[in-house]
Amino acid sequence: MSDETSNCSNYLLRGNAYAASEKMMTKKNNTQLDPDTIYETLKSKYDLFSDPSGMPFATIKDKNNETVPTLDIKFIRSVTRNIHNQTNRPPLSNLVKSYITLLEDDALNGPIKKVWLRYAYEENIIYVDTADENGNIIKITAGGPTVIPKQECPVPFYKTKRTRSLPMPDFEGSIEEILPFFHLENQHNIVLFLSCMLKAMIPIGATPLVSINGPQNTGKTIKSRLTKDLIDPTSPLTTGTPNSERQLFISAINSYCLAYDNLSSLNRTLSDLYCTLVTGAGYCTRKLHTDTDEIIFDGKRFLIMNGIPNFLWSPDICQRSVFLETAPIPAEERLPENILLHKWEKAKPRILGGFYKAVSVALRNIEYVNLDSYNRMADFEQWVVAAIDALPFTQEQYHQACAANREHINDEAIDADPVASAVVAMIAQCHQWTGTASQLLYQLSLFTTEAIKRTHLWPAQPNKLTENLRRMTVFLAERCIKIEFYKSGDRYIKIYSTAPPTLISQSTPAPVLPTYYE
Repeated sequence: MSDETSNCSNYLLRGNAYAASEKMMTKKNNTQLDPDTIYETLKSKYDLFSDPSGMPFATIKDKNNETVPTLDIKFIRSVTRNIHNQTNRPPLSNLVKSYITLLEDDALNGPIKKVWLRYAYEENIIYVDTADENGNIIKITAGGPTVIPKQECPVPFYKTKRTRSLPMPDFEGSIEEILPFFHLENQHNIVLFLSCMLKAMIPIGATPLVSINGPQNTGKTIKSRLTKDLIDPTSPLTTGTPNSERQLFISAINSYCLAYDNLSSLNRTLSDLYCTLVTGAGYCTRKLHTDTDEIIFDGKRFLIMNGIPNFLWSPDICQRSVFLETAPIPAEERLPENILLHKWEKAKPRILGGFYKAVSVALRNIEYVNLDSYNRMADFEQWVVAAIDALPFTQEQYHQACAANREHINDEAIDADPVASAVVAMIAQCHQWTGTASQLLYQLSLFTTEAIKRTHLWPAQPNKLTENLRRMTVFLAERCIKIEFYKSGDRYIKIYSTAPPTLISQSTPAPVLPTYYE
């Protein structure tokens, strides 16, 4: 927008504001108020800016210094109250709208700042918004965590309607105090759980999706709620799966951590969307009641899901996930929920203090971490290794847990894919195969059941088979099965085992037709 056009727009807006307020008189001296005076006084009450996506924001200069979008009802009420304080009369809605439009224009022409939700990272410092009534912020540096007032925090935070407060941390506490509340299957699960909790408090880089699985009566729901309550308490703590892409990203705009309860399945569309949320997603949708305005989301989120069966089957989402198996809770350790939550509220400040100290150690060591190789979630691995001195396990135990998780992921991905299962069965019998996609589709059909071939999971055409094989190449390689695609006149596929013959005969049983779809 040119300066001339902007000046003209401001003139018209001020004209509207003047027209709406020309009859307003103060009770004290019965004199007419100048609209420019009202506006300048209003402007002094807010710190106006926009975020990188062009959304106008305002920080309300009061004891809480709360940052809100200019479309938020809190901002509208604040502007209305400030106009009323100047005129001593309830302002007309058109007057309020005109002044808000002027303030939005100044915000869009002002500085650009990134607005954070719950956690912020700037210049190797992490800030945590407690969202309490006193506006306290946890500042975590390489030297340690401290509590500062929001007025001293250089980064703006956005507090949504769902946001609930975190307690003041007790820095004398420790991370291990969380373990009595979480019955997990084995030590590998405990290591991965604590690692994910730590990384969730560091808002840069990707944090794996946490999938909590187990039989009934193992406390999957309460574990999801407590995890969410420690990272990003909201109301409600857990929800069902969203029914649309728009609903998912609206939830992501309003919560740093998304927790989904009691899943039994996950379709491909949602699976792909969760992948993008874990590693970083951009989303635009039309703002309701407008023609051209958009709602924009660009960021990452920490995801928690639970269910009895393994509902994650897509290779992409499996590689971005940590699988936690819950253990049965002994009868003598089972508690009523109100007693459990009372114990949790008492322990939570000390648990938070322990994690914040570990985050500080990670900030101190992060620049010195240089591993020979990284897994798919490289940022996750780097930050956990940086904090290893403050964690209740060694770096070797962490790598062992990651290896066990990768093995579990490979097994789950192959078991959930009938084509990959058929390839494993075929190579166990013949060790090597070469041919076209059409020939392979027929050959693999001999290693599955009629029931599976009638489902949508079995490819009906050779090109779909090729797509499926390309997706599963990484997982099959972990089973020492290599797939090569090449062209020699026709397009050929070569599948062979890279394991020594003796190892194959010792470790691979005779092929058995899958029965889990019957």
